[in-house]
Amino acid sequence: MKKAIIVGGGTGGHIIPAIVLTQSLLDKDYKIKWIGSIKSKNLENRIILNYFPNIKIYHIFSGKLRRKNSLILTLFNLNNILDIFQIVFGIILSIFILLKEKPDFIFSKGGFVSVPVAIASKILRIPFFTHESDYTVGLANKINLYFSQKFFYSFEDTAKYLPSSKAIYSSNPIRREFLKNLETDTQDVIDSKLKSFFNNINKNLPIILVLGGSLGSLKINQLIKEILPELCNRYSIIHQTGDNKELDFTHPNYCQISFIKKGVSYCMKKSQLIISRSGANLVFEIVATGTPAIFIPLKSASRGEQINNADYFVKRSILYSLLDEDKADSKILLREIERFFSHEFQKKIEDYKRENEVNYIRFNADQIIIENIEKEIYPK
Repeated sequence: MKKAIIVGGGTGGHIIPAIVLTQSLLDKDYKIKWIGSIKSKNLENRIILNYFPNIKIYHIFSGKLRRKNSLILTLFNLNNILDIFQIVFGIILSIFILLKEKPDFIFSKGGFVSVPVAIASKILRIPFFTHESDYTVGLANKINLYFSQKFFYSFEDTAKYLPSSKAIYSSNPIRREFLKNLETDTQDVIDSKLKSFFNNINKNLPIILVLGGSLGSLKINQLIKEILPELCNRYSIIHQTGDNKELDFTHPNYCQISFIKKGVSYCMKKSQLIISRSGANLVFEIVATGTPAIFIPLKSASRGEQINNADYFVKRSILYSLLDEDKADSKILLREIERFFSHEFQKKIEDYKRENEVNYIRFNADQIIIENIEKEIYPK
C-alpha cells in the first residue's frame, strides 16, 4: 500500500489545505499519517479529527525563529536560543516517526512544525514536498525550500520568489464543499444555530457574512458593533466573532456564533457580501464561491501576507475591495457596504459575473499536487 505523511499544524491556515490533499490521497487508497505540533495539539485534533476520525496524528516539538531588527539580535534572542533545543528534539522525534512509518513521501504545508520533519527527511532520504498558501514565502518554507524536491505555490506571481527548477504553480487546495453549487448543498451540514437562523430569516433582506478568521477579530468585531443597529434594519447579519469575543447585542436579523464548525461554505454561498480578514485559505474559499467581499487584512500578520493576498484579487476583479485596518472606521465600512449594495454597483456585479470566468485560481490544486508528486516518486 502507498503511504504518505502529511505535516501541518499551528493554525487553520496550515491545516485546511492539507486536509483537502489528505482526502484526495485517501481516495487513491493511500495510507495517511499526520505530524503536527505539540503547541497546537488541541486545535489540530479538533479540525483534523472532525474530517478523519481514525487518522493517526503525531505531535512533535517545534521551535520558532523570532525575527528582530538585526541579525545579531535575532541570533542572540533568548527565546530563539531556547527554541533551538525544541527543534533538535523535534528532529529526533521526526526521525523515529519516519523510521516507524516508512512513508513513500512527505507533504508539508509549512509552519515551523514542518522544519524538523524536513531536516529528518533529508537525513533519511525520504522525498519531501512543500506547499505555500500565501503570496509571499514564509520563513519556515524558505528553509523547507532547500529540502523540498518540488515547491508548490498558490499565487501565480509568487514564482518570482522561487527557483524555476523546483517551483510548480498549483493554486491553493480548496475544500470540496466550497466548489459545490448552492443547490447541491443542504442545511443538514450546518450548525443548528445557523439552521434556525436561516429558517426564520427575512427573505427580503440581503445577507452579510462577517468572518475574522478562525480566531475571530477584535478589530472587525468593533467596527461591526458600532453599525449593527443600522445594518440590522437593512440586512441579515451572520457574524463569526471568535471564542470569547461575543458581542452584547441581539436582534432578529443578527446571528452571532463564536466559530462556525459546520456550514461556512453554505453561509458564504447564501450571502450577498462577505466582510473578512484575508488569510490565504479564507480568500481562496471566498473566491471559489463567487461571493463579493470586503477584505480587511490583518496588518500585524508576520510579513504583511494578508495585505498581499487580498490585493492580488482586488486588482483582478470588481467583486473585491480592500480596507486598511488602521484607517478604516465604522463609517468608512458602512459606506463601502452601501456601495456594494447600491443599484448601480449590483448591476456591474451582474454584468461582470455574466461576462467573466474565474481564471486566477485553479480549482483542482490537490490533483495538480498529487500528479506532480507521483511523477517524482513513482516514475514509469
